[in-house]
Amino acid sequence: GCTKLTSVTIPNSVTSIGTNAFNGCTKLTSVTNNATTPQSINTNVFDGLTLSNITLFVPEASVEAYAAADVWKDFKIALKQWISGGTTCTLYADSSFVVTPTDGESGAMADYSTNTEVPWKDYKETIKTVEIHDGVTGIGGRAFSFFSALTSVTIPESVTTIGNYAFYSCSALTSIEIPNSVTDIGDYAFQYCTGLTSVTIGSGVTGIGEQAFYYCIALTSITNNATAPQTINANVFGGVSMSNVTLHVPSGSEAAYKAAEVWQDFFPLATLRT
Repeated sequence: GCTKLTSVTIPNSVTSIGTNAFNGCTKLTSVTNNATTPQSINTNVFDGLTLSNITLFVPEASVEAYAAADVWKDFKIALKQWISGGTTCTLYADSSFVVTPTDGESGAMADYSTNTEVPWKDYKETIKTVEIHDGVTGIGGRAFSFFSALTSVTIPESVTTIGNYAFYSCSALTSIEIPNSVTDIGDYAFQYCTGLTSVTIGSGVTGIGEQAFYYCIALTSITNNATAPQTINANVFGGVSMSNVTLHVPSGSEAAYKAAEVWQDFFPLATLRT
């Protein structure tokens, strides 16, 4: 096998692929097949490869055909791919959206000034999960604003900033865990996430922007892992019935939170975390 081969592009003129054609190409991570009709192939064409770890790019109109075709259906089928700042963003056929550093090490997403600038805006009713991979350092401003189908977001410890309006009005999102690596949550980052019931704020967060959780009316639980409560504007949780939300804070920090503006309004339902 071609053991150093990492990507393959198959033109739409190819109608057949021979036995063991890519057998042992163990470094293969990406296959682009431009044929509108998937070729009928033997399982040994990609023998020795874990197909579920390989991204398959196919014509958008042919996704269903590939998803039903023997062998091809075992790949991770992608719909589209974009470059955003120092990251590569891939939309898969299973409605997942994956963000990775373009150089394989480190990179931040671009910030967008308007929602119309977001390259994947046409899929805001399609994308159900967002997976930010390790090495990504920033989630772009407005990157997922108004993504109404989004139910799950995974953020790794490499992320330090969440941009303004990043998840604005993601009404199907029910919980978010912000890791300890994050220092800043942007203005309006989760505003109007009306389905959000649970928020975890990492210990490294020092800044929470204007109206970051404004009108997150379903909130019932906030875990703030910062030992010193952040200084925040009252509008951060505007429209939220704070007396109905349980605030979990680190053991030993209760007095500080009780004395801090805005945070004190969560008591008496606040609890200690050991």
